[in-house]
Amino acid sequence: MSCVSGKYATETINRLATDCIACDAGTANPNPGSQLANTCTTCLPGTYSASAASVCVSCETTQNSILASTTKTDCKCNSGHIGIDGAALCTICAAGKYKDGTNPGVCKSCPANTYNSIPGLSDSTSCIPCPSVSKTNGVGKTGIAECLCDEGTFVATGAGSQLVCHQCGPGTFRDEPDSLECDNCLRDTYQDGFGATSDYDCHPCPDNSNAAIKSGSPQDCFCNKGYSGVAGQTCTECAHGKYSDSQTDNYAVCHPCGDGKITNFAGTTAASGCVTCEPGKFASLNQDKCTDCPANTYCENGIQKQCVHFRSNTHNPDTASNNSNVCLCMPGTYLTNFVCNVCLPNSFCTGTGNSIAACPLNSQSVVSSLDINACKCKPGYDGENGGACNACIAGTYKVLEGNGGCQACGIGRFSKDPAQACRQCPVGKASSIAIADLCTACDKGKYSDQAGANTCNSCEFGKWSDADGATSYNTCQWCGAGKFQKTLGAVSENACLECPIGKTKIWQ
Repeated sequence: MSCVSGKYATETINRLATDCIACDAGTANPNPGSQLANTCTTCLPGTYSASAASVCVSCETTQNSILASTTKTDCKCNSGHIGIDGAALCTICAAGKYKDGTNPGVCKSCPANTYNSIPGLSDSTSCIPCPSVSKTNGVGKTGIAECLCDEGTFVATGAGSQLVCHQCGPGTFRDEPDSLECDNCLRDTYQDGFGATSDYDCHPCPDNSNAAIKSGSPQDCFCNKGYSGVAGQTCTECAHGKYSDSQTDNYAVCHPCGDGKITNFAGTTAASGCVTCEPGKFASLNQDKCTDCPANTYCENGIQKQCVHFRSNTHNPDTASNNSNVCLCMPGTYLTNFVCNVCLPNSFCTGTGNSIAACPLNSQSVVSSLDINACKCKPGYDGENGGACNACIAGTYKVLEGNGGCQACGIGRFSKDPAQACRQCPVGKASSIAIADLCTACDKGKYSDQAGANTCNSCEFGKWSDADGATSYNTCQWCGAGKFQKTLGAVSENACLECPIGKTKIWQ
């Protein structure tokens, strides 16, 4: 009897069936009467067999097995399916899940930021990555619609309704995913990158600068009104006397208000903040206040001008003056033909009213005299400087000008008229009093032969003179022969006496 299928005999002789050798499990022989061991062929993958099998049994359609599998439990669920080994049916992994290999395992979710709408995926590489700058909210996603644009982006539908995520541009941000638009940075901030995810990415502008909403560069930060500087850099407050009225210039400039104007505050924002000083005042050097015009100046349109610049040799004794009419000739000068000239002798010019005034009567002054006190009494006149001058009375004198008193001429001297110089008494006359308006002629019997005599000389003994105002010793005559005279200053020959009896005088 020959061997049945599933078995073989190595001998050519007929043997009992018990002598046939069974094919090993995992192999099969469909042919009866086989005599060679290699007639038992190995079961292919996806099949299995027990020993002495005539055919290899196929695994269920959703299962597979390895080469030479021996039992149904060797049939394991295909990748993308799960179930019990050898079960009649394996369950396919749902969309968004996968199972790799034929292990019993479980369906695993597609990782975050991937998706797939096809069930039964065999490995994670089948999970399709979300488009750039998008992600999923969790795992196991089944379609592109579950890919959400990242923070910092916004959704834009592309061709074929494909998801397209654009980054938020400069000046914008988005702090939530799957947004249809980006939020704008607020005023006075800027954001100069792409894909900003928070309002913290909107940087504040530098101090004292401003920016519009959705500003995308530090250069969009313009200096505020009242400040100067380059956009996006340091802004400096305009000093007093300047203003800046723009807040959109790339290079803001503080414009000068101009001469004669001030600003009440630093950081002035408009030309209208420049204030012209009122008449009689001028703008300070810092242009922060108006100051009364000082003496010797006048102020027009807030500008201080020196009187000497209007007309040489002028001054102004008043403060807060507002035009050149207040500029007067300096003390010691007076105005003639629109020119300040030197004050004339014997007058004074006080610097008020541009006028010249004569000195009081009988007083005098030098050129360029400033006031009445420069007028001094002339020689021969007495009085205080600048006051009335009275003539020195007869018999007195004053040599120097000024307020010194009159002095007595002294004995032997006289002055006949007021304010006249003292003179010596002429010969033949004399004066013995200190204050004399004339000299007295020498009496008879006397003479004066020198000027300035305070007394007349008497004719000596033995002489006489009957001449008034005698000017010489020779006017005294001797008594005649035989006569004598024993008194001084005899005034007549009758004063000569006869010599007594027994005496004689022989000279004349």
